Parts: sequence; C-alpha cells; structure tokens
Amino acid sequence: MEPAFQTQYEKVKAYDMYQKLDELFQKEARNERYDIVCALTDSLLGNGQAASPHVIKIIGLVERLNVLGSGVSKELVVDLILKSLPEKFSQFVMNFSMHKFELSLNELHKMITNTETNLGKTKTPISSVLVVQNKRKFKKKYNGKAKGLRKPKVTKTVG
Repeated sequence: MEPAFQTQYEKVKAYDMYQKLDELFQKEARNERYDIVCALTDSLLGNGQAASPHVIKIIGLVERLNVLGSGVSKELVVDLILKSLPEKFSQFVMNFSMHKFELSLNELHKMITNTETNLGKTKTPISSVLVVQNKRKFKKKYNGKAKGLRKPKVTKTVG
C-alpha cells in the first residue's frame, strides 16, 4: 500500500478500509471493463493479418474481464472468436458449428492456426473462377512464292 493510503487508513478497521478502497477503485474497474468489452466487440481479423495473435488477443481480453469479476462463458468466447474471423474462414466456422466441438480455447487457437496455414497453401481462392478464353489465332498462309525470288520469264525467239 502506498504511504499516503497507509497513513490515511491507519486507525480504520479492515472491513471499513476494504469498503472505502472498493468505492475508490470501482469506478476505474467499470471504465476498464467497458473498454475491454468495446475492444472485444470491435475486434475483427482483417484480410492479410495473422490469426494467431488475433485469437491470443481475444483470449487475453476475456481473461482480463474474468479478473475484474465479469465472468464470461467459454461458449460466448468461442462465438466471439468465430465471429471475428474473415470470410476465408467461413468453411471452418460452418464445420465447427455443425460438429459442435467441445474444445478448450487453446485447442480452438491451434485449429484456427492450422486452418490458416492450410488456406495459405492453396494457390487460388476457393471462390475464384478460372476463365478460359478461346481466341482464334490467325495464321498467314504461305503461297510458296516469296517476293523477289521469282525467276525471270525466258521467252524463246524463233528465227
């Protein structure tokens, strides 16, 4: 405890001291909780960003909420993580929802990281369509005669 607080609460009973300190710091906890919830709801993984740090960030924010006394269910955390993933993870999210996996947050993190590496290995995106054009190629026909290589006509004279 800081010296200023210590001298102020020297002759106060423990319960009363706890109540007064709780009142002092409750406002800060409320502001921090609000900031964390805003960060959670606004966090979206952008295209081109790595998924691993994003998932770790969300798990860290949830752990801070738990420390502040606002318990968040594991199912809600999983839903927040899945909702924050970009469109390229749509197949993973659908598969995860269909099979109703019961995973820890670390296992979910590992699955998302593996999916990201597998998506990176494909050369063309799944949603892209390969367009093939059938263009005619015009060829010049060769007559067998080239300019300037003609033999001069020889005419016979009788006489």
